[in-house]
Amino acid sequence: MKIAFTSCMDTLNKPDQKAWYAMHDQNPDQIVLLGDSIYMDYEWGHNLEERHKQPKWMTMPDFSERMHTRYQAQWNVASFKQAIANRPVHAIWDDHDFAWNNARGAGPDSGDELAYDYVQRLSREQFRVWREELARVPKRAYPGNPAPDGEVAGDKNAVSIASTVALSPGIVIHLTDGRSFREEKHGKLLGDAQRTALDQAFQSGEDQIHIVASGSVLESWEESHEDDFRWLRDWSQKRRILVLSGDIHEPRFLQPPQSRLFEATASAMAQEPAIGPKKCDVFGMLHIDHDALRIELFENTTLLSSHRIDRTRWTLRP
Repeated sequence: MKIAFTSCMDTLNKPDQKAWYAMHDQNPDQIVLLGDSIYMDYEWGHNLEERHKQPKWMTMPDFSERMHTRYQAQWNVASFKQAIANRPVHAIWDDHDFAWNNARGAGPDSGDELAYDYVQRLSREQFRVWREELARVPKRAYPGNPAPDGEVAGDKNAVSIASTVALSPGIVIHLTDGRSFREEKHGKLLGDAQRTALDQAFQSGEDQIHIVASGSVLESWEESHEDDFRWLRDWSQKRRILVLSGDIHEPRFLQPPQSRLFEATASAMAQEPAIGPKKCDVFGMLHIDHDALRIELFENTTLLSSHRIDRTRWTLRP
């Protein structure tokens, strides 16, 4: 099995997304998108600070139109369409497709209202359409706006985007929701219900491989949501867990100290570097066979690094 993974796609600042052609040429069986599939809060002519403020003051019909338009624009990128055409695609969201930079949906009232209830309901409905269309094989034209008036009924927390998908016998992927229940720094990341569901999923046999798709890198878990990090680290002592992450606009492969956790980060696929030595055209390939997992990280057609995990011992191979 070959699984491609990546994150962070911006049609405004990088409409020419050629690295999707390189991913397509790797011939993956499935693709995982690790958040920031759109940049809801980006607009031409705004500096970095202002572009993160602007969507908060939109009317809900305008907010809905912008979000739908961003998803549709990414869908229509030619290289992206080719890469996803005949493959199931699994997706999670992160802040920029949840609402805006650093948005969260839970926790004490900070006075900043980082994600309004009605924004969260609308964002979830737009994401539902996005994810359903990605999973469809063959793909079709992107559908119309599911909520043109911006109104979506229901409790913002009634439905999580988190789910677990069986990829093949003995291999599952957990598509986590790291935004709906995220509290402020040092608060919860996943929320109680999602943690309980993952606890139940991890109870499966010791030979099972658990792939955890996360919008945030484990470094962020450890620094800002230490309880969730310790919980996952403790499970890694008993189960085979590989985290796939995005967000930071860097490719890297890490094993946190005192754990059997492994993390592969692939970001950004199509977001021009704005500050510092960030990367673009980045994606990863996860090859799973009967005795090993091989993780390759690419910058377009250039192989940056390759790593092998022994499937039985769950240790790195030379």
